[in-house]
Amino acid sequence: MYFWENYTVCAQIAFVIFFLSNSFQAKKFCLCKKMLLFVLLAASVLIVVYICHFFVASGKQSAKTAVKSKFGVYMKPGLQAISTKEFETCMQFLESGVWRVKDLPTEECSGDPLIAMNPTYGEFMMAFDFHLTPTGPKLIEINTNADNVSTALQILDESGRRAESDHIRSKIVHAIFKEYKLACPLGTLKCVCIVDFELCNHRMIEEYEQIANLLRKAGIDCFVAEPHEIARENDRLYYDGKSIDLIYNRLSTDKRLLHPDCKLIRDVAIKEGVVLTPHPAVYVRTADKRQLVKMQHQCVPKSFVLSERTRTEWWKTRLNYVFKPFTGYASQGVVIGAEMTQRDLRAMRDDHVVQKFVETPLSNDGSRFDFRLYTHGKNVFIAITRHFVGEKMNMQHPFSGIRLTEVQPHVDRIYPERIHLQDKSLDFISTEDINRKNKRSEEERLKTKKSIQH
Repeated sequence: MYFWENYTVCAQIAFVIFFLSNSFQAKKFCLCKKMLLFVLLAASVLIVVYICHFFVASGKQSAKTAVKSKFGVYMKPGLQAISTKEFETCMQFLESGVWRVKDLPTEECSGDPLIAMNPTYGEFMMAFDFHLTPTGPKLIEINTNADNVSTALQILDESGRRAESDHIRSKIVHAIFKEYKLACPLGTLKCVCIVDFELCNHRMIEEYEQIANLLRKAGIDCFVAEPHEIARENDRLYYDGKSIDLIYNRLSTDKRLLHPDCKLIRDVAIKEGVVLTPHPAVYVRTADKRQLVKMQHQCVPKSFVLSERTRTEWWKTRLNYVFKPFTGYASQGVVIGAEMTQRDLRAMRDDHVVQKFVETPLSNDGSRFDFRLYTHGKNVFIAITRHFVGEKMNMQHPFSGIRLTEVQPHVDRIYPERIHLQDKSLDFISTEDINRKNKRSEEERLKTKKSIQH
């Protein structure tokens, strides 16, 4: 790229080299050797020019984009302004408690003894994600085992706000102790185990180790382990011979502990032989997307279960909605209605929630962002904004990242222009229609074949 942008300079340098090589080596070298020398010298100069431009351009680019934290997530420079009204509205929703739905999504959940427990604990390190719209903040989703809080703390440290980050770290440790006290008022917390799958080269291993170190400094034995490394004796769990009092559950891909490797943890948790946080019963009541349908609050966009309407009806109104799997996370399986095809809708299973589409505002660097509160239940650890490119969250894009927030009396928002698709064919072609059409085509083909044979 940089070579072609500076081809004139390179050509001039190459001409000078060729002239000098001809005049200086005229008697010593034959024409072939002169040409070879010219090619080598020209190539060397071009490589040097390319490398110089590469480093200059890289320096300019790094000044514009975010820098990756040691936890693998980009850190956006500066502060993102949040209006006082927006912040207060989000806090009112959090304090209302409507996000913890009493009723379980299905009868099948009620038959699961782990989910039916409904404990008073199990709300450690939650995250509430909002889109800031012209009509106020709108809840997009709730996470019960949110990650990347360590990146936010690193930003505080590097911004000269170490006292603030240390205070948040102490709140995190205090929240772990409080979780244990809620479950075991007379017990003493001695050992914590942070559990997740495939820890080798796990993208969040640095964050796990940081939290483990915080607990160790507080006098707690803390280990990071995979489920299959945990042993059971009677109604207690052990890691490396030490009895585990509390498990910090980071099993994002197995919210209900149904994986065979999690059987021991599940069985002991049901018998309350270990404190489990975040707890699967809390996840099902708060973060399962089906619960959005039951949350009645100004911050919650209108939501439906996909099976409430026919595919034909959804096809006609799809531009105004987002389709999300019940138990999805990190935007996996999410389909924006405006980007949906008929094939997508036909293939979609009924285990989806359909949520009113909510626009995201633009930051000063052109990225979209949402507003996140990291909490222990109703108590906030820290507020950040998560920046991304495109309609769906992608924290690995160079222009994505995390930014700290500041509350201001008033903030003017800029929203991207949304392209309203004018679909020429609003008639949804169902799978049954396609099968009938294929059947008719096959019958006509056979009929034509018989007529030709006769």
